[in-house]
Amino acid sequence: PFECAASFRDKSISRMPSLAFVLDRLSRPAELVEQSSSGAYIVDPRGDLAATREAMQPTLAELTERFGWSGIEGAGQVSEQGQFLKRMLGERGTVLFCGHGSGEDLLPREEVARLSR
Repeated sequence: PFECAASFRDKSISRMPSLAFVLDRLSRPAELVEQSSSGAYIVDPRGDLAATREAMQPTLAELTERFGWSGIEGAGQVSEQGQFLKRMLGERGTVLFCGHGSGEDLLPREEVARLSR
């Protein structure tokens, strides 16, 4: 998993229990909002979680509008999604991944381990 990568040892990385939890935290103290104002997301990268994507659409729109997040929704080229994920892990304070597994099919753990931040 990403949070175990050596390049993130000095960073605060954690899995959140739900999107509602994330939104609640974003509405709290200013320093947390500042850290999370540069977020990104990948939702349903395989294209087989249509109900999840539909349910999250209003929240993703709010994150984009209120906090300037950018993201990918739905199936696409794995290599493009992997490059986006790699770039966002290096540039953004928060990255939200909603798909099957850990995202390793988009970005192998070896590449995550080599990321510097």
